[in-house]
Amino acid sequence: VNVEGYHKDIRNTTTYDVGKNLFDNYIKWDDKIIQGRGESYGVEASVRTQLGRFNITSAYTWSKTWRQFAAVNDGARFPYRYDRRHNFRIAALYQPSRNFDLTLNWLYMSGEAITMPDQIYPDLDNNLIINGANTTINSSNYTYSSTKWNDYRLPPIHRLDAGMNFTKMLRRGKMERTWSLGVFNAYARRNVMFVDISYTGGLSGEEQFKLKGTSVLQFIPYVSYRL
Repeated sequence: VNVEGYHKDIRNTTTYDVGKNLFDNYIKWDDKIIQGRGESYGVEASVRTQLGRFNITSAYTWSKTWRQFAAVNDGARFPYRYDRRHNFRIAALYQPSRNFDLTLNWLYMSGEAITMPDQIYPDLDNNLIINGANTTINSSNYTYSSTKWNDYRLPPIHRLDAGMNFTKMLRRGKMERTWSLGVFNAYARRNVMFVDISYTGGLSGEEQFKLKGTSVLQFIPYVSYRL
């Protein structure tokens, strides 16, 4: 059993200035950067045990990470994108012989903190060039207004990875060969990696915008040969 805590004070951390065009070469690069402070702290508890031919390791981490800039979020601190409040992992290794082992790994993490607009204004200079219904809204078509930074969280992430290794010694113990088979995200969890704002159309007074989550890397099998 192991318990650890940590605390990190961050000074002069940087971010891009709000409203500055990163591709505007008439603005010096250091005028596009603002400085602030941050803090990260948390505690982790882990347990490792052996039951016969099973080795089981589990760990839980509670943590907070925030940033604060005078020109961002009205000067109030906000959760940083790596602020994942809860993080739990459990791994099991079964090794009945020297030549074969089976592993299972399950993880759970709180969703990432992101900034979503609470108001959207049409960009009249672009003459409302919208590419029709059910399309992702391009930032050049609209101006986004956000009251708070990183006040929205993506759904939690969890997945199960499984694998097995077949090992054999070759050339009188001078070389080792390993075949590995397995799968990432065995139950094909649709973990949302990022969110777009989509335009649904309609003139009946219903909502014309909705959030569209995108998931990648679902149920990825693998095979490898290592010598």
